[in-house]
Amino acid sequence: MKKFLYAFALAAMMLPFANGTLWGQEMVTVGAQDSTFEYLPMNSKFNYSYTQQIYTAGEIGTTGTIDSITLWMKGNDELPEMQFTIYMVEVEKESFAGVPDWVTVTADDSVYAGTVTVHNTDPEAYTFVLDTPFEYSGTGNLLIAFNNTTGEWKSGLTGMVFRDDSGGDKAIFARRDAEAYDPYNPNFNATNTTNYRNAITLYFSTTAPVSIGDPVSDVAVSLFPNPASNHVTLRGIEGESTVMVVDMNGRTVFSTKASSDVTIDLGGIAKGAYFVRINGEKSMAIRKLIVK
Repeated sequence: MKKFLYAFALAAMMLPFANGTLWGQEMVTVGAQDSTFEYLPMNSKFNYSYTQQIYTAGEIGTTGTIDSITLWMKGNDELPEMQFTIYMVEVEKESFAGVPDWVTVTADDSVYAGTVTVHNTDPEAYTFVLDTPFEYSGTGNLLIAFNNTTGEWKSGLTGMVFRDDSGGDKAIFARRDAEAYDPYNPNFNATNTTNYRNAITLYFSTTAPVSIGDPVSDVAVSLFPNPASNHVTLRGIEGESTVMVVDMNGRTVFSTKASSDVTIDLGGIAKGAYFVRINGEKSMAIRKLIVK
């Protein structure tokens, strides 16, 4: 995952100007973190698991290139490093009719492959920067699949989910010990379908330009001091923004709202390398931070 975070940071620092406009980024969050569910996005109580979730075009409400996603999970110290692949595809269906009703994906639909270790016992955000950004047209619904191929199990992983009673189950899941699932040939029955789905944030590199007269600023945002030990100050933020500190495993270790310069207390953040991500009305940037 580390190399994907670096790649995203470099891309964010080179936002192109075109025809008097600056290309921006948009965040879309679907669902609130109302409860927990051990089957989504992955199940750690079995060696292998496979899930698919549908987020409708109406829920997403925009188009563009999805370059990263955030989900919220919690676990414990016994959980192994989980190995998984994420797939994305646009579909017409809005729900799953029953346990055999999988959507077949292909290797070309793979957008991320990596590992994650979830040892936090309270819900925390995990951000996965896609190694293959997904072009979402907005004409179909977005299906996101997680194929867990870890090959060992420990109880404890749960995802933060919301319940949708609008009609039809929009998630389907399966888990077993014998062998990994083949998402390219899903001739297996699911364990069940559910009206729960993971709360999720989608990060879009939008195709809609932002006026230069009201620009999204990248170069103006700076960190001081850096490296830092006790605190770090972000300078140059303009407009209401979300500020996140993300570790090299994609976990959000700190998050706050700011509309101007803000100082972050690093007392509860371990030494190491991080990325500070700013998403807002007029400020968008990713900066590398060293905590010493």
